[in-house]
Amino acid sequence: MLAQCTDAGLPVVPQGGNSGLVGGGVPLHGEVVLSLTRLNQLGPVDQEASQVTAGAGVTLQQVADADPGWSKTTPGTPTRRCSPGRRAPWP
Repeated sequence: MLAQCTDAGLPVVPQGGNSGLVGGGVPLHGEVVLSLTRLNQLGPVDQEASQVTAGAGVTLQQVADADPGWSKTTPGTPTRRCSPGRRAPWP
């Protein structure tokens, strides 16, 4: 689908777990929405490193539920920055 949109010159907005706090995954000008919600794999919690690897479709609630004892940087928000395939460190 992405290749077809590219070939047709259609802009695409990827949406994952809709956990973005700045609206980066919101289509504003008729873009095609590419759902990444099926990329919802959550790796094991690494307590020692204070991190977890989360897919682009993982919600913030899934991350919070992975280990309720983790500290949070903002009330209700266990991550500071998160992008697909990257690790989001906790303080």
